[in-house]
Amino acid sequence: MKIRNSISPNVLLTVKWLLLVVAVWGTYAGWHYLHQEAKVYAEVRFSREVIEHKLSIQNRMRTYEQILRSGVGLFDASQDVSRQEWHMFARSLRIGERFPGIQGFGWAAFVRPDELAGHVQSVRAEGFANYHLRPEGLRDIYTSIIFIEPFDQRNQRAFGYDMYTEPVRRAAMERARDTGEPALSGRVFLVQETATNKQAGCLLYLPVYRKSQPLATMAERQAAILGFVYAPFRMNDLMQDILGSEHEFVALRIFDGRDIQPDNLMYDSATEHTSRRVMGKFVHRESLLISGREWTLELQSTPALDASMNRKEPEIILVGGLLFSLLLFGFMGRVTHQRDQAVDQTKKATDALTVNTSMTKAILETAVNAIVTMNADRRIITFNLAAEEMFGYTRAEVIGENVKMLMPDPYHVHHDGYIERYIRTRESRIIKVGGREVLGLRKDGTIFPLWLAVGEVLVGEKQIFVGCIVDITERKQTEHDLLAAKEAAENANRAKSEFLNMMSHELRTPLTVILGYLPLLTRTESKNPTAKKLFQALADRPEAELLEKFMQQIGKMAGEMHRNGEHLLTLINDLLDIAKIESGKFAMDFRVVDAGEIVRGVLDALRVKADEKNLRLANTLESLLVMADATRLRQILINLIGNAIKFTDQGVIHVTIVRSGNFAEFAIADTGQGIPPDELERIFDRFHQVDRSATRRVGGSGLGLTITRKLVDISGGTITVTSTPDAGSTFRFTIPLAQVM
Repeated sequence: MKIRNSISPNVLLTVKWLLLVVAVWGTYAGWHYLHQEAKVYAEVRFSREVIEHKLSIQNRMRTYEQILRSGVGLFDASQDVSRQEWHMFARSLRIGERFPGIQGFGWAAFVRPDELAGHVQSVRAEGFANYHLRPEGLRDIYTSIIFIEPFDQRNQRAFGYDMYTEPVRRAAMERARDTGEPALSGRVFLVQETATNKQAGCLLYLPVYRKSQPLATMAERQAAILGFVYAPFRMNDLMQDILGSEHEFVALRIFDGRDIQPDNLMYDSATEHTSRRVMGKFVHRESLLISGREWTLELQSTPALDASMNRKEPEIILVGGLLFSLLLFGFMGRVTHQRDQAVDQTKKATDALTVNTSMTKAILETAVNAIVTMNADRRIITFNLAAEEMFGYTRAEVIGENVKMLMPDPYHVHHDGYIERYIRTRESRIIKVGGREVLGLRKDGTIFPLWLAVGEVLVGEKQIFVGCIVDITERKQTEHDLLAAKEAAENANRAKSEFLNMMSHELRTPLTVILGYLPLLTRTESKNPTAKKLFQALADRPEAELLEKFMQQIGKMAGEMHRNGEHLLTLINDLLDIAKIESGKFAMDFRVVDAGEIVRGVLDALRVKADEKNLRLANTLESLLVMADATRLRQILINLIGNAIKFTDQGVIHVTIVRSGNFAEFAIADTGQGIPPDELERIFDRFHQVDRSATRRVGGSGLGLTITRKLVDISGGTITVTSTPDAGSTFRFTIPLAQVM
């Protein structure tokens, strides 16, 4: 009896095709799921890079605003800021070392037509004989770049330039003047640019007003304007300093304003021509407000980002699934084996997906800053560990709640309206504009300052808002402490100045009187009428001899008192000088002077002291004009040549002047006792004396070389010393040459 096959060939054929369709569809579904998951992960990475770019640019530009505010503070604290004071202040900031992206740090003064002639004459009197305002011509108001540091060859191109004549710069200057706030200019090419490596640039201005003038209205600010502390930037140099090579996953272009046009391009991080740019998978554009000027940032992902997100799981699923489907279709007899293989492949893909999901979660949980995401309904989706620590809520307490629970009034009341307006009009006050400082509300009711930056991404068709939050309580406290410390330092400095003025009178006046009377006690019998009468009265009596010995002892003691009194007066004067120098109240009158003439005058004044020790004073002097305070230059020379005479018992003291680049180099060489090598580094320290026994023998306060070094520093020069024990020493110092233009 034959058993009929209960499954017809048509049914088997249908089953085979059905199995093929189901297998192919399952393969596509797995591939599509993993592909979408990888895309979301890449979008999150790209969004994080975008936020870091924005924060880096904003934080650095705020730092430059603070640098300009310190310059305004210098004008507010000083009666009249001199060129030398500006040079010393700029050097103390060490901008070139800390922030090489800044091209310069300058001062541009407003000059009215009736002040023009006097202004030009005063600058030329400083040694700039060819100084004039550029461009020439008559106008209602002038401005001029008077100070700019560093005063190198590139920045000297800007010296005397009237920025008010150029429309883009003028618009920023007027905005700063009228608002009293920092103002960034539009795209320009700096006057410092040369034909090579020409870059787009911009300038940041902060106004300086006359002291004690009302500034409540725009008209009052316009009437009180003195000028601007400003900083020019070359955009390529600026962005290279801000971003460096840490953001290789994103290519950045910056445009001035909202129009994406070649004429508005300020910076392009790509090394190739714009037309050959590699278009990334992700593109993000948004406006950024910098010191009142709107920039448009265009950020694109780079091949480096694509390579970092190169995941093979979707391709594995696709290829493996298709192969599995074909094998299943071709070999029905091995259905069980093929099913096991498909299960194994699916498990591997699932494990890989689990690893990547865990990685994303780990990145969010280990982030230093709080990261909170919400949907378009303002409901919180994710709340990382840093957010829990910052706000005091657990994740379970906030997930699904309205994000405004983290905000105090008025942000709490108006937050929903902000989001609704943005969704409706795309007009934003905080989303995608770089962030701003707001207030946060902790679970315990504490209100604290924070910096909030909000980005927007689309995951599928879902609108997700990503908030990056930084607690700036510590920074705000630091700012408050710095202001308090500055005020305390200024009060202490004023008290110190008042004390020095009082001590100058109270110490020197009685000491001068004492020194004036002491010579009367050293007079001999013939020069002292009272002593002469006393000797005559005791003539031919034994007491006469005793009186003579007594007068000799009195004269000897008076001479010793006079010598020590002169030493004390020198010490008082040196102490007052060093205190004035360190408090910044030491007045310097820089003028063009003949260095050789001053040296010859000092040598003539000290020749008597040299002759007393049979020392020869020699000189080799080149006739050079220097920019210096003549009185302080003489003081430097008297200290150094006087020390050489004190510590030289025989031989010669040789003074030379030679040209060394843009400086005059002075050298004072002696044949004295020399300085031990281990003492050379401390020779300029206050109260440090190499040989205290020799110092007591020849006199000295221990402050002369300290004052000398500080006077050389204030004059813009340097001082060094070389010495060989028992063979002599050579002190060298430099003074800037006068710039004859």
